[in-house]
Amino acid sequence: MKTILLFIVLFTTPLLFAQTTAIPDSNFEQALIDLGHDDILDGQVLTTNVENITSIDVSQNYIADLSGIEAFLSIEILNCSDNWISSLDLSQNAALNTLNCSWNNLTSIDLTNNPLINSLSCHINNLSSLDVSSNIALIFKL
Repeated sequence: MKTILLFIVLFTTPLLFAQTTAIPDSNFEQALIDLGHDDILDGQVLTTNVENITSIDVSQNYIADLSGIEAFLSIEILNCSDNWISSLDLSQNAALNTLNCSWNNLTSIDLTNNPLINSLSCHINNLSSLDVSSNIALIFKL
């Protein structure tokens, strides 16, 4: 009986702890709180709260770092324009089809794993180049 209880405790305890995603930029996390996807400014968000979001607008929030966006697995539309973001890695956001990242300080964007992206607005940044060769669905670029 003790062995069975020990077995149950050892294998169910990890299930009791919710998985979180780090959100190091407090302005990004505050935007998530304002949108109802988080409830406390603590540098993290419950992954289950963001993994099914399909559209998010975090524009004009003084965000410098969008780290944590990789947990938004279902994101199709992202507006992060008019912030202070210098680099953007969206390689984990394969469902993304619309991106507005204009009016930032971007020097790099990784869109290599975004085959569905069809609308891209990234003007007024510090980009010296932009590789969209793998974005075969892209029909609008500004």
